[in-house]
Amino acid sequence: MIRNTHLCSIVGVMVACASHASDEMVVRNKTHRGTFEGYEKNSFMFFDSSNDMIKAAKGAVKKLTLNPPCKVQLLRSMKKEPDGYVLKGYSSMKFTVEDSNGETTIFANNVKSITTERPNALLVAAVGADAAGGNKVPARIDTEPLEARPDLTDGQTRALSGYMDARERYDAFVSESSRMVAEMDRMRGARRTELLAELRDRKNQEQPIKNAVVAATADLKSAFPELQ
Repeated sequence: MIRNTHLCSIVGVMVACASHASDEMVVRNKTHRGTFEGYEKNSFMFFDSSNDMIKAAKGAVKKLTLNPPCKVQLLRSMKKEPDGYVLKGYSSMKFTVEDSNGETTIFANNVKSITTERPNALLVAAVGADAAGGNKVPARIDTEPLEARPDLTDGQTRALSGYMDARERYDAFVSESSRMVAEMDRMRGARRTELLAELRDRKNQEQPIKNAVVAATADLKSAFPELQ
């Protein structure tokens, strides 16, 4: 028997309060549009509009424009703790940032790492277009009253079992995705990027599992007309 615990899909987990960035990064003579992810080990990490990761050395990046500017934690080379700024962009080997004292520039050679505070925007990039489209699983059906009935036909038993199995697989998948989302929000640097890539892959894996729940729900309602 499955517990009647509500679990939203990975889309719901990721999209909450999201705002999608539209950044631009010029690498040599090519302009990429997407989402700036961070800066580490003298390289920029950037997800383009196809959700592909671009890792570009600072010497190859001519310009970075953040739209909108975003809050970041910037760690200088000679410091142990990062400082909070609003990052606006990068050009001529300098980052343009702003804090309570106003706008300033910081040479890239003096920057060890930059991590963004944009988890929701990145997650929108991870889940892709159907995040905004309401592509949802049907509401959970309470199966306990059906399981308790002594007069189930073979067809009803198969439909009930199929629904419970499909729902259990889906709930387990979403639970793991939710755990990964929570972990990613705590991570910075390379591990955060790895988790984001894994979540993008899981979004593709989720669809057939979701489709199975939709089909199993339809079969269950067909077997039990009172659920319509």
